[in-house]
Amino acid sequence: MAKAIALLEFVRDLPRTENNIAAVLVNRVGEPVPAPEVSAALARLVDAQFIRDTEESYKLQTAQEKNWQRERDGFQPKPKDRREILRDILDEIFSEPGLKRYRYKDLKTFSVGVTVDDVRLGSEGQIPLSVRVAEDTDELTRKASEATQESRHREHELFWVFTLNPEIDKLVAGYYASGQMVSKYQQLQSQNKISNEEGASLTQERNEQRRLRNSLAGRLSEAIAGGEGVFQGVTRDASDLGKSVPEIFRSFFDLEVPDLYPKLEMGVRKLSSKGKEAEEVLRAESLQGLPAVFYEGESGLGLVMQEGAKYVPNPSADIGREVLDYLQSEHSYGNKVTGKLLEARFGGMP
Repeated sequence: MAKAIALLEFVRDLPRTENNIAAVLVNRVGEPVPAPEVSAALARLVDAQFIRDTEESYKLQTAQEKNWQRERDGFQPKPKDRREILRDILDEIFSEPGLKRYRYKDLKTFSVGVTVDDVRLGSEGQIPLSVRVAEDTDELTRKASEATQESRHREHELFWVFTLNPEIDKLVAGYYASGQMVSKYQQLQSQNKISNEEGASLTQERNEQRRLRNSLAGRLSEAIAGGEGVFQGVTRDASDLGKSVPEIFRSFFDLEVPDLYPKLEMGVRKLSSKGKEAEEVLRAESLQGLPAVFYEGESGLGLVMQEGAKYVPNPSADIGREVLDYLQSEHSYGNKVTGKLLEARFGGMP
């Protein structure tokens, strides 16, 4: 197989992929492609540093590249480095539009606030999601049990638990070592202290760093999609929620948001693009001819009702009672209610 790779390096526009290498090792028409043998041999040659798995395809290593690889292998991440890399990639995954925001029944868009092992990623969100990362299956069992217990006390928080695997560990180590090499030789390059061979290796390493990051993000997404959600003591397996990570969390939020915000549908209505309805009712000379949100109906809050020929405030409107009950309750305790308090009360959980 090493001979095949050496010869294929002279063939333009033919990627030296595992499948293509296996194909050229077929001796006779009708013979099966030796895919398992090729896969095992590639792994041995990579481990022995005879070949490299580059962004383009497999290639033989030069003496310079072997020296580069030996130096690269000397960089091993500490537990702190591993945690930082994982949090960085998880932050990237959960910053995707399909995960950063969630729209409930075309009524309201919520921001999702994510913490990973109690470390916040980005800003707080209207849907708090606590992600717990387990190193192995034993720790997964423990963390899942802890999340279930915590979710019974932290009733307004969603939990997600998943486990890593050896392939992710290997990618994290490779990504860390690649970053260290890029950082070191970029600094030497800026000081004009780098040879042409090292410059070429630096370019290849930058490509390798991007490849490793993409692979790590992909494997982490798969691990997340194999996890489970917990809310108020109830566990939901990812396989019951969907296939892709955005689909899984969309289904998870669909199930739990009605419990996080039980009165959401009572108060959320579509307003005009300018959102001037509150100003219009304050300026109006009468309660007739106001925007539809003030009247009964699917798009209204029922704050105004018709009484004979007149339009008057509706003291029985559900949303009105909610606000009035709160005002009366606070007033009975001698508390002063400000607009800021009202906004916090009726704009947040529950």
